[in-house]
Amino acid sequence: MKRTIVLLAALLLCGALAGCAQVSDRNETPTALVSPPGTSVSAPEEPLPAKIEEPETPSKAPTPALPPMQGMGNHPLNLLNEGYAAFSDGAIYYTDRQNGGNIWRSDSDGGNAQMLLEGRFKSLNVSGGRLFFVADQEAICVMPLDGTQPQIVKECWMPSLCVLDEWLYYTDSDAIYRMRVDGTEDTLLAKDAGMGQEMCINWQIHDGWLYYLRKVEGEGERNIFRITFDGSEISRVSDAKVQQFFISGDHIYYVDREKAPYGIQKMALDGTGHQEIYDRSVVLHTVANDWIYIQSKPRGDTGNDLYRIQPDGSGLEKVTDGYCFTLSVAGDWVYFTTNDEQFRVSRMRLNGSERDFVNK
Repeated sequence: MKRTIVLLAALLLCGALAGCAQVSDRNETPTALVSPPGTSVSAPEEPLPAKIEEPETPSKAPTPALPPMQGMGNHPLNLLNEGYAAFSDGAIYYTDRQNGGNIWRSDSDGGNAQMLLEGRFKSLNVSGGRLFFVADQEAICVMPLDGTQPQIVKECWMPSLCVLDEWLYYTDSDAIYRMRVDGTEDTLLAKDAGMGQEMCINWQIHDGWLYYLRKVEGEGERNIFRITFDGSEISRVSDAKVQQFFISGDHIYYVDREKAPYGIQKMALDGTGHQEIYDRSVVLHTVANDWIYIQSKPRGDTGNDLYRIQPDGSGLEKVTDGYCFTLSVAGDWVYFTTNDEQFRVSRMRLNGSERDFVNK
């Protein structure tokens, strides 16, 4: 009788624990950063019969080999814009809330959406059969693509993240670091990458270099610097005083702090060949299909709406009404936020059609 009662209690305890999945660190210490939806397990109505003989211990199934981590985990401009969406192997991974939300996966057309993880996440990177992301502004995490057993790789303050091959490039406070996927070889690459611990550091990986804004001690404005991945070479790209920038193709597009909020400036990657391609009010967002997406009010009778132009400044056309920001392009869709009163993420086609919230 005692054996039956003990067995039933153990079954009930297992059922209660099976519905909770937490992030654990490398030492398997549970934390409360992530709480994916649980699946309850009910105890059987009758206790299982006692076994007379213990069965042989089954051999452990081999762990499936993960594919190699190659290339970028997300588009660099998506990661510059907080990485709310990523496209990989025909699937879209995205978050549903401004400033970080639940992680979802859908087909490339947006159908068959399924929540993978509940919480506050952004900086999505998909590589090597795993999803890397920033959790609740406090840690860099990794989990398999099925959403099981997320783990903390590194705790840090207000991080952003970029995965490239077997390395994680990330920010912590006002500095940029890189480390191996398992958290080893954690190395400082660039300091003073913000102005007094900014909420967002303007940095981008491109063609073997890490470009970032840096305020040199004794100077009042920020310039674009670049550094090699091993930190062996660093240089100032230009003396231009830059408010924001991004890189597309062979050019750097930026807003000059002395002219802001007006005008898009363009220069080569080595800082030569400066030219202005747009002279109206502007906030730079991203590039997709050879279009530069910007926030602008081109005339006094127009609203501050989302537009797009060609890289030479021609072909200005309106995409959608209202202020849009933190744009992430995934497949044929662009995911963005609008300061909606419920802090929802929106989605639309690249031409502005089929606009709606990702989850109503």
